[in-house]
Amino acid sequence: MTINLKTAELQSIKERLAQRNLESHFVIVLLRSKETQEKMHIITDYESYRIMADQNYQLFDFQIVRDIVPITTNLAYWAYASDSLAEHPEDENQSILVDLDKYTELVLAENRLEN
Repeated sequence: MTINLKTAELQSIKERLAQRNLESHFVIVLLRSKETQEKMHIITDYESYRIMADQNYQLFDFQIVRDIVPITTNLAYWAYASDSLAEHPEDENQSILVDLDKYTELVLAENRLEN
């Protein structure tokens, strides 16, 4: 699934992201597995980060590497892919995961980070 949003859809997603950003700003978090030392970046809002860190502190080290992520076109596409992953059945998830990975990488690049 390659995401193809119309201008109005993209603007609507950006507006929703801006509203969510007022409630709990977006952050990029570096997760490091305590067992394997593998690293991964995730994009989330601050409140979700706190919940994840509280619930998973035994498994991962959490470090915010970007506090306050700008609302960009790539972040909007990332949000669309992330929401799609939550809504679609398992058999469609592979293509959605490809899109999510692509836009995660683009958001990381915009914020001068690498996965």
